[in-house]
Amino acid sequence: MSGEDRRALATLENSAPLVDGHYELALPWGNRPPSLNNNHCIRLRRLHFLKKRFQKDLSLMEKYCKTLNDYIAKGHARKVPDGQLDPGVKPLWYLPHHPVIHEHKPGKVRVVFDCAARFGDASLNDQLLQGPDLTNLTGVLLRFRQEPVALMADVEQMFHQVRVAPDDC
Repeated sequence: MSGEDRRALATLENSAPLVDGHYELALPWGNRPPSLNNNHCIRLRRLHFLKKRFQKDLSLMEKYCKTLNDYIAKGHARKVPDGQLDPGVKPLWYLPHHPVIHEHKPGKVRVVFDCAARFGDASLNDQLLQGPDLTNLTGVLLRFRQEPVALMADVEQMFHQVRVAPDDC
């Protein structure tokens, strides 16, 4: 692992308290403080394109709204209080999202958050350390043999189960 990989892994391992039944992780920032400027204009432009897409496909809009409302009901998303939308308080970066439909699951809409969306010369992905690739097949097979019992699971909405530390929200 590179030095950055070790630093990213250490950030995640050292900031994983269990809060209300969910792990809460700090983001592995590459540099502190992050150099993200308020991308409000990009948010408005992406919202305009999303609205146009929904006007052409009302069924998609209904499925998308249902998915987002499900996120809110399960506590995976929440409305940001107006007081936290002041760019003078801390850096403000809007994370664009859009619907994706898997060809084998036509009734299900997945919301994809675009961390690679650029504003100026920056994106959220540019600001975060990538971390080591822990899913390479050789590593998985070797770790699988380390213990006498191995478990495998498919956790529903796994990435939504992990919360972001309040300082990084």
